[in-house]
Amino acid sequence: MKLKIVILTFAVFLEAVTAKIDPQNLRCLVCRTTFQELNHVIKNVERWKKVDVGNFRMDASGNTMQQKVPAHRSAVYISEVIDGICKKMDDYVRVYYKATGKLAIMQLMTEGGMNPDFSKAKFVTDDDLNKSLEYYCERMFEDNEEEITDLYKNRPEDDVMPDAEREGIKLCATYDRRPCCVARAMCRYQFDPPAPAQL
Repeated sequence: MKLKIVILTFAVFLEAVTAKIDPQNLRCLVCRTTFQELNHVIKNVERWKKVDVGNFRMDASGNTMQQKVPAHRSAVYISEVIDGICKKMDDYVRVYYKATGKLAIMQLMTEGGMNPDFSKAKFVTDDDLNKSLEYYCERMFEDNEEEITDLYKNRPEDDVMPDAEREGIKLCATYDRRPCCVARAMCRYQFDPPAPAQL
């Protein structure tokens, strides 16, 4: 609902276009953006924050066999972050850059207010109200959550993208030949398109 209000409020400032979007290209853009969001969240976890890990079994003395680890190294914590990250796709819309004609997804609001880059873009209108952004994000994580969680658990303080291919995340090329992070399964798996949003 917040997204709809913002779009309607600023629609007069945006030049809108209606276009058919290639799902593979859109998946690549969503993948890249969600990894950027994840990197931001994981890197900003307070390093003092600890969580209990272990199998919660008891030893001979009746004590649980657990240990505390930094939250940013906990698979459970990272998995919880992943579960919520796709909701952030509500803050993004599809656009075409006026200068290049290239498709992008752009955050509506930045820390300083309305995204200043909107003046350089044409807003894409379609039937699903950008709900496919969240859909593709959710599908990517559902199919590859363990693989992605391991990337962050094993290298939590680094940007995982340079290691993505080596760790099992395959890079697929977008139309402009730049690498796009798409998990191995996504490169050969064809998504059913999401149903149009009902108004």
